[in-house]
Amino acid sequence: MHVSCKTQETSGNYGASLHGCDNGINQNMNRFAHSVDETVKTIDVIDTMELMIKLSARFSDMVGVSFTMASHFDPVKIETTPFLLQNVIWFCLDSIMNLAKSGDTISIAVENNGCDVLIRFFGISGLDVKTNCDLPGERETILLEALSGKLQIDNSAGEIVLCLNGNKN
Repeated sequence: MHVSCKTQETSGNYGASLHGCDNGINQNMNRFAHSVDETVKTIDVIDTMELMIKLSARFSDMVGVSFTMASHFDPVKIETTPFLLQNVIWFCLDSIMNLAKSGDTISIAVENNGCDVLIRFFGISGLDVKTNCDLPGERETILLEALSGKLQIDNSAGEIVLCLNGNKN
């Protein structure tokens, strides 16, 4: 009888732990899914970047790549279509995961340069046009056009920069 009670208690603790884990995943997925309904609105790009890192965590863990945000103190606001921006960010993260080596940590900085917002992905060891960098492809080009943005790749620096117009700071 004692073993059965202990098993139930452990099982209950495990279930509560899973529920808490699922709740975080569900919240992130729910937030992403509802962005489809939003047209143009002012968003915090840092907050959006952090969401996309969370959503990509399982994939990045599987390939042994981690993403880290550079320190930031103030929100970086932009007027944009959140779902389109999230998709461009996802395509960048996905390409980076395919380029980087297992064990790499990719740093991400969101910057306000006065009239544009820059999302810098740096420390990409496998970034080389001669190998397999497919950015920007057709899908990214279409999204970038819709966002009035551009993608710059600096192979020697191991950096991809997503430049977005329309800073709201």
